[in-house]
Amino acid sequence: MQPNEWIAALEQPKAMLALTSLYSVEDSLAHAARYEGLAREYERRFGPGDMRFFRAPGRTELIGNHTDHNNGMALAAAVTADIVAVAAPGAICALRCFRAGMKNPLYWI
Repeated sequence: MQPNEWIAALEQPKAMLALTSLYSVEDSLAHAARYEGLAREYERRFGPGDMRFFRAPGRTELIGNHTDHNNGMALAAAVTADIVAVAAPGAICALRCFRAGMKNPLYWI
């Protein structure tokens, strides 16, 4: 979907229902604004394009940090923080990354 289509979709009840399944009901409006801001920033930096959102939920290791990789015991817990990215296929085989407050991109070819 194009950035403007995502922004319009985020205003629909179906999108708010999806966001409440990821976040609390109280936080859904703030996260809708967050996703809208990402779509606007994508369009500002790259122009219109067939973009997609990707989300990784946060977690923390309460005890046994990294012992789960060595058949040990670990206790992980979900946290309310997450990472959201916007991406789209490009014409060249490269990755351009930005983060909030970053002026110049990072490039991987």
